[in-house]
Amino acid sequence: MNNQSKAAVNAGVHGSTGTEFQKHCALYFLFDKYNDLKDRKYFICIEHHDDFLFCYQNNDELISSIDSYQAKKSSEKWEMSGLYELLRKMTGVGLSLNADSMPKVNNYTHNLEFITNNSIQLSNGLRGKNKNKSITINESNSRLKFTDLDTEITNKIEAELTKLLGKDL
Repeated sequence: MNNQSKAAVNAGVHGSTGTEFQKHCALYFLFDKYNDLKDRKYFICIEHHDDFLFCYQNNDELISSIDSYQAKKSSEKWEMSGLYELLRKMTGVGLSLNADSMPKVNNYTHNLEFITNNSIQLSNGLRGKNKNKSITINESNSRLKFTDLDTEITNKIEAELTKLLGKDL
């Protein structure tokens, strides 16, 4: 696998707290997925391309799929403005995984997932009666696919990501 950017590594005074959260999340998923994993070939990468990866292999040891996780601990709920940079990074990880020279099957796939200890508030950014559309992701609806969001919210996210990605890609 390609080398990761040094800027993407946790650093600073609170870096170990974030790293511990990532390791605990990886351990949680290892236990949670155990029945699915026990008869499969897989390996886990921590702090490579993303915070952690579950890489699944076929019998020829080619990578068939990857679940990529961005795990961030937060003392405050996440709002749209705070998520754009994370989503830009996750998009970059997806591109890096596709470009990586690791041996993959022809129909290789990957999932990009964001995990946090706090709620996430998504909105279309419009104000006024019947214009604002929003959703809160929390323990009552903890797993939500981007494609299942309201179209106006996905359009807002895509527009902001297009601006950010235009700077980097």
